Amino acid sequence: MIIDLERLEKYRENNRIEAKKAQGGLPLSMWETYSAFANTLGGVILLGVEETEDRSLRAIGLSDPEGMRDEILGILSDTSRVSSNILGREDVLIHETEAGSIIAVYVPRASRRVRPVYTDGDPFNCYRRSGEGDFRMSRDEAEAMQRDASLTSPDMMIPEGVTKEDLSDSSVASYRRALRLFSPASFPEDESDEDMLLRISALAKDAGGTIRPTLAGLLMFGKTDVLYRVIRDVSILYRRMAEDGSVTTEVTEMNLYDAYFTFSEKLRNDCEERFGDSLDITQRSAVSSALAEAFSNCLINSDYLYGGRISVTWKKDRISFTDPGLFRGEDPSTDTSGISDPRNALIQEMFNLIGNGRGIGSGISTILSVWADIGWARPVIRELFDPPRTVMSLCFSASPPADEPVPAQELFPQAVEYLTRSVSASPGDLARYLGISSGRARDILSLLCERDVVCAEDERMRSYRLKR
Repeated sequence: MIIDLERLEKYRENNRIEAKKAQGGLPLSMWETYSAFANTLGGVILLGVEETEDRSLRAIGLSDPEGMRDEILGILSDTSRVSSNILGREDVLIHETEAGSIIAVYVPRASRRVRPVYTDGDPFNCYRRSGEGDFRMSRDEAEAMQRDASLTSPDMMIPEGVTKEDLSDSSVASYRRALRLFSPASFPEDESDEDMLLRISALAKDAGGTIRPTLAGLLMFGKTDVLYRVIRDVSILYRRMAEDGSVTTEVTEMNLYDAYFTFSEKLRNDCEERFGDSLDITQRSAVSSALAEAFSNCLINSDYLYGGRISVTWKKDRISFTDPGLFRGEDPSTDTSGISDPRNALIQEMFNLIGNGRGIGSGISTILSVWADIGWARPVIRELFDPPRTVMSLCFSASPPADEPVPAQELFPQAVEYLTRSVSASPGDLARYLGISSGRARDILSLLCERDVVCAEDERMRSYRLKR
């Protein structure tokens, strides 16, 4: 993120900009903000800058900018102060103003390998950023990031208190039939179930040499009662909104193998019902396969150890897929690589073994291609907090519908991001950026005003800007 330091007065503190006077030296709170920016979407810390009464920013200068920059770089190299240095000297810039020198510290979003970035040697003293400031992460949030940072896929662990008898015989038998169909030479019929499950790492030897299910094996083939004893929640919420506004809600509890085929069939049937008159048979088949791909991405990328329900929601002009856990890539608003870096690598491989190159769990390139061929709006991926989750939204029109079905609060991050870059914007500007109606954009801006994140620039409310 780059801002125009010659136009500081046009900016306000927000979820990507933090100003600190730093008149008494480098403020300790800087490292909370550094942690928060690194763990969220990045941002810029301005030192030698203050907020005026109208919340605009104004340079006041620093007495020793060179010394302060050296101090910043020194602390960044001290792991007892901050856990990871993700900056170079070029990211800590001294800028000359009429009031004196200021420092702009550009903090990118850290890679998952080093998140969470924490302070004072305490792995749980870490922060995340919202439009209202820096918030200390809960222990669950910090532990989820720590798991994602590991080089070992979390689904390789062996849960306590489970045995190979806790796997469903019917699910294993069905999977074996699929293996024989797609990989007959690699998985001979005379191989025992135990040997097959060991080969795909659904079973593994624990520290004592006992063969037990891995987390991947339990999630894929586990009996439902055992799953809910070991894992917080592995249910699927499937909702459909009819033309008359009525909603059908279904919650299903089952292992991932059974869930994939059960809900792929539901998606196929609903696809036929929804698009039977508007798409030809080839297009309907392509959309059905793409939706199955989106669902498999949820199964492969969900953070099952954090907990939370996977959900699929059909609305009038959109379908969304939500899975627990934050996005693992660099920027959910621009990264469309799908799950080339899957959260659950073993589960992905288990699906690939029976996919025979059909693209199960291989990312969203299939979805992008299908949506582009039909002429529908590009899919959108969003990262949300409280609780942490990732949402993929797929629109069934050339542009998002005027009656935008996404809850307003889910559009707040995109609205704040736009206002950060644009300094100020009218409801029409925001509407065009988000692909929604002007009325809907005005509603979002009003809600952000109520939360003291946004304010109107004039009495007639023709334009808005961010505030603290």
